[in-house]
Amino acid sequence: MAHHEEENPGISHDIGLTPVTLGLAVLAGSGMTLMIVAGGVGVITGGNVGLWFIIGALALIGGGVAWVAIERPFTHFDDINKPLDGGHGHAHAADEHADDAHDAHGHAKPEASHGHGAHH
Repeated sequence: MAHHEEENPGISHDIGLTPVTLGLAVLAGSGMTLMIVAGGVGVITGGNVGLWFIIGALALIGGGVAWVAIERPFTHFDDINKPLDGGHGHAHAADEHADDAHDAHGHAKPEASHGHGAHH
């Protein structure tokens, strides 16, 4: 069987992590894992695992605080009232179809009754 080294240009695996943010995610995730394992070991053995739990909590909090300090997510807001164009050219078509089923205020238009249902 032949070996193919072709890449599919339509598939992107980039999720926006830089080496720094990946490291912080690993730090915080490891802290959470350590907290869960320490809690489980403490329940099963009855031993004192408070120090391991505190180390895990510090790793989780440290990773989260460092990520917020580096990424500053509170400064990047998307305008949820402005639709993003997905690159398929459908952004304007969706707006045109939305007007058919809604009134001027964006409320759904009531459907006309055609004699079906109960009459009072």
